[in-house]
Amino acid sequence: MAGDCETALDEMSKAISLDTEEPDFYFTRGRILFGLERFKDAVIDFTKVIATGLADKNGYYLEAAYLHRADAYIRLGDFKQAKADCLYIKDKTRLWTDCLRTKADLLNECE
Repeated sequence: MAGDCETALDEMSKAISLDTEEPDFYFTRGRILFGLERFKDAVIDFTKVIATGLADKNGYYLEAAYLHRADAYIRLGDFKQAKADCLYIKDKTRLWTDCLRTKADLLNECE
C-alpha cells in the first residue's frame, strides 16, 4: 500500500511540474502526503491550493484545503494555525481526511 502511495505521489509531482498553477494537483498530492503522515509537506501543498484559489478567485478547493490544512496543523500540534484555518470552514461542512471531519471536530481537538 505504501508503495502505491509513493507511486501516486511521484505521478502527482510530475503533473505539478507540467502545470504549477493547477490547484487540483496540489490538493491531490497534499491528501497523499497527509495519508503518509507527512503533515509538514501536506501543509505546504494545501497552502499552495489556498494561495492559488485566492489569486484566481476560484474557490472550488478553498474550503477543503482549509479543512485539510487545519487537520494537518493539529497533527503537528500547531493549534493556533488550525483554529485560524477553521475561520474559513462552514459549520456544516464535513470532509474526509483520514476520517470524517467537521469544523467542530477540529476546534474540539484544539482545546
